[in-house]
Amino acid sequence: MKMRFLPDEPITKEQEEDVLEFGEFVELLQNSIYNTETPFVYGVLGDWGVGKTSILRLLQNQLAKDVQNGTRSFIPIWFNAWQYENETNLIYPLLYAIKGDYIHRFKELDKAKSFWKQFTDVALTCTVAFADLGLRVVTKQLTGEALKIDEVAKQLEMVKENPGKLEGILSEWADQVAGLRGAFEGLLEIYAGDLAMWPGTKIRDKDGVRFVILIDDLDRCLPETTIAILECIKNYLTVKNCVFILGLNPGVIYQGIRVKYKGLEVDGREYLEKILNYSFYVPEPKLNKVAEFVTKRFETLVLEDEARTKYKAHFAEFGRILEECRFNNPRKIKRILNRYLFFISKNEKDLAKYPNANIVRWILLAEYFPGLFQLFLKNNQTVSTIKEELRKIGEPAFDVEGFEKKFGISIKAIYPQLSRMGKLFDLDLSTTGGKLDPAAQAQEVFSITRLV
Repeated sequence: MKMRFLPDEPITKEQEEDVLEFGEFVELLQNSIYNTETPFVYGVLGDWGVGKTSILRLLQNQLAKDVQNGTRSFIPIWFNAWQYENETNLIYPLLYAIKGDYIHRFKELDKAKSFWKQFTDVALTCTVAFADLGLRVVTKQLTGEALKIDEVAKQLEMVKENPGKLEGILSEWADQVAGLRGAFEGLLEIYAGDLAMWPGTKIRDKDGVRFVILIDDLDRCLPETTIAILECIKNYLTVKNCVFILGLNPGVIYQGIRVKYKGLEVDGREYLEKILNYSFYVPEPKLNKVAEFVTKRFETLVLEDEARTKYKAHFAEFGRILEECRFNNPRKIKRILNRYLFFISKNEKDLAKYPNANIVRWILLAEYFPGLFQLFLKNNQTVSTIKEELRKIGEPAFDVEGFEKKFGISIKAIYPQLSRMGKLFDLDLSTTGGKLDPAAQAQEVFSITRLV
């Protein structure tokens, strides 16, 4: 069977790609933005792989279409935070994203002198606001971050000897921070004015222009980087005529809060509420669309018509089992689909030995619940015993601690997820018709998880 693996690419422009029907959610976001008073910061929240990037890309495309048609003047600007997480000053790359968007829209750059001058002013102001070492020392002391004893002594001596200098540092820094917000607002105003005068657009009212800055992949950054980006936006960049849309994983934010404020009682949820004016949680894809999603991927990944016909029923069952197990994370579906394709290709000649429904479940377990999967590799008696135990998950009488003690594996953290995936453990343990015993089936799945 000829097949190919594809990277986990988000939906971009074509609405017909949206098999999992994110379009309705995107429309909700779009209408909310069109009725928002600025400045405003939205959060698009969800776990890894639920489709945040696809949603932001679809939103970007819809906003751009309305700008092109002249029906709205909401200018989308894309910024991928993950690409710049090692930058010491995260405002710089964001500024260059705005500059890149400006360059993309305008061709006669020699007429954009006011924009370039303002851009330079923002960059310089940004440098001064973030580079003052004296302020960094004071900030450390005020926020309670740890300093070495000798460093503390040196800084206290400096303050005693030069109290006027310290006051000057603080005053200058405060002025620069205020100046940065004003300079950034001025940059966007110039951009809006240039748009209104540019013959290549249908925008004629600069006061009606809004900039929608979509920041993606915050959930891939280190927790402390994510916190730094959020605080930069809140403290320096929330200006009129600007809306921020942040795609992020709230769990990462909470972790970042614990890291930054170690030892202090800081509630992550309350912290996030201070940053975001409103949050949308990405809806779960509809379960009845999972099988269709799988079929679309199958047709793309399998290259031969003969193989598509031969394995059509296998993939239909694959999608059905995912629906039964309430497994609908798009990125994870793509990953286990690659595993499943590899398994079929590797075992084409002996595929009848492996019950298809079992293989789908084994792959799910091996990929996302490896501790539980290891229990199935020992022997068939263990398979039978653990199957019966796991089928009780979700029942009021299920004893989590008793299960952990009996099998020597921790499931407390994943129990909420397991409790909604009861069908995951409906394994066929029969060996009739030349089928391999369940432990041997699991062992073969284990072999491909080590290879791919």
